[in-house]
Amino acid sequence: QAQGVSHVPQDVTLPAAFDGPVNPVATLSGVDGSYPAWARGAGTTANGFVVSAEEDASLDAEVQHIGEPVDYFVFDDVAALSSAPLRPVLETLTVELTNNARTLTLSQGYDNPVVIGFVASENSVDPVNVLVRDVT
Repeated sequence: QAQGVSHVPQDVTLPAAFDGPVNPVATLSGVDGSYPAWARGAGTTANGFVVSAEEDASLDAEVQHIGEPVDYFVFDDVAALSSAPLRPVLETLTVELTNNARTLTLSQGYDNPVVIGFVASENSVDPVNVLVRDVT
């Protein structure tokens, strides 16, 4: 997890270097900003990557965003997602969520599942974040 990621690009240094440039998958995991925002990448190396919080500009042109945590995982071998024999590596799901906990079941089994939740709609001006826990 990277802390304090704002609208200013921030270098994320990985605890160990990879063989080549990494492929990060990242998402904002805080709810401190008052406008919708998402993680935006801007370059990678074998030692890390650059990320910032890109804020929605549909309500106004101001895009400064308060620092928030960003959760991420990286891989450096593109074959990790496409090597033979083919195996399921991801799936997507669209659900309607409320403030009540909900159990979701993946259609495939995974060795070490990673789940990223994203709110794709705005029903209020209040910030919303998806809490994912107990992934098995």
